[in-house]
Amino acid sequence: MARQVTSKFTGTKAGLTFYKMYNSFYVRTKSRAGIQTSGTRARQKDFALAASLSACIRSMLAPAIPNPKQKTMQNRLTKAIMQWVLTNPLQCNQNTSVGMLNGFHFTAEPSFLQNIFKEQVTNAGPGNGLQITIPAFKPVQVIKAPPGTKQVQLTIAAGCCTMAPVKPMQCAYEQLTIRYNNKLKEQQSVNLPAAEKNTLTVIAVAVSCWVKQPGSTALLQVKQKTWSPAAIVYAALN
Repeated sequence: MARQVTSKFTGTKAGLTFYKMYNSFYVRTKSRAGIQTSGTRARQKDFALAASLSACIRSMLAPAIPNPKQKTMQNRLTKAIMQWVLTNPLQCNQNTSVGMLNGFHFTAEPSFLQNIFKEQVTNAGPGNGLQITIPAFKPVQVIKAPPGTKQVQLTIAAGCCTMAPVKPMQCAYEQLTIRYNNKLKEQQSVNLPAAEKNTLTVIAVAVSCWVKQPGSTALLQVKQKTWSPAAIVYAALN
C-alpha cells in the first residue's frame, strides 16, 4: 500500500487500485480475489465428477455397504475416485482396471476378500455380462468370525454407470448363505448384469456373520463393523 502524493484519484487503472481511507488517498495492486484460473476451474470440474461418481457408486452398491451414509467412508471413496479422475481415464483404452478403487474397503480392512476374489471376475465384454467365481474354500479357515457363528452371508453387488454425465445404467445384487464350518465349500459362480460400453463397472462384496442366541434356535446378525467387512473387488472402465 502506498500513499498518493500528487493526486486524489479513486478507481482502478492499469492493474492498480486507487482508493481513499481516513481522508488520505492510497494505491495498491489490484486484488485477484475471486478470479479463478483455468487450473482452478479444471480442478473444480474434476472434484465435481469425483463427487458424483462417489454418490452413484454408493447408491449402486448400497446392499453391500454396511453404512453407506458414513461421512468418513464417503470422503475416502471420493478421494480415491479423485486420484483416478486426475489420470484422465476417459482417454484410456476400454477394459482398463481402476487400481484406485480395486480393494477399496468400506469398513474394516477386509484382506481375505481380496484374497478370495482376486482375478475371479470374468468380463465377457459389453453386453455379454459379468461372472464372478467364488473359489472352493473352508469358511472357518478363510473368514474371520466371532465365537458362536453358525453361518455367514455373502452379499455381492454390481453396477455400472456412465461417466459424462454420471448416470447409473444397471445394478443388481445376490446373497449367498454359507454354513460356518471347516468343510470345503465347493466353487460357485454368480452371474451379474452386462457391463455397458463406455461405463464404469464396480462390484463389491460384503460379509455378515450370524450367531446363535443363548437359549434359542434363532440366529442373530452381528452388527459390529469388525465382523462386517465390505470391499470393492472389481472396478474397470469398459
